[in-house]
Amino acid sequence: KDYGSIQDGTLHTLAEKYSTLADAQKKYPFATSLDDSIDWAAIQLAINSRPHKAFFITNGESVINKKLIMTKPVHIIGDFENSVIYYTSDITDAAISYEPNTVSSRNAMVSRLHLLPYNNQSANTASAFRTVSTKDRGLNHLIINKCDFRALGGGYAINLVNNDANLNNNGTALVLI
Repeated sequence: KDYGSIQDGTLHTLAEKYSTLADAQKKYPFATSLDDSIDWAAIQLAINSRPHKAFFITNGESVINKKLIMTKPVHIIGDFENSVIYYTSDITDAAISYEPNTVSSRNAMVSRLHLLPYNNQSANTASAFRTVSTKDRGLNHLIINKCDFRALGGGYAINLVNNDANLNNNGTALVLI
């Protein structure tokens, strides 16, 4: 909540808090619309602000309508029973996507978190969690610990995309605990 999330299980958009996109972008420079979810913007700001560090998603039910993108290793840690991120059907590929932007992106972790379709939307075809590795950006040490990831309507709970990459780049690529 330090970054402005509401976490009450309802979709709240930036338009509820800001009158213009320029105003919203003062706090959330990556926002592209006043229709972006406040919870999405707050979590994305935490991800962007804490590369190579951990941050906690407090007790509550966040609702996101855009993909959360991790380009650097970060540890997202929830309080398993009480930390939920719901993703809406506006998201078409993945609710959380780990897309390393360096050759040696190491030790990203998602832990103790529920990642679920919002209102059990069966039209939602997105994956809950997706990671992409490429030849020059291999995946190295992604840890998913005590998580509940769910997808409906043809999406995957976890989708590992290998674009001609070495998934075991001098270490363990994916650890599910």
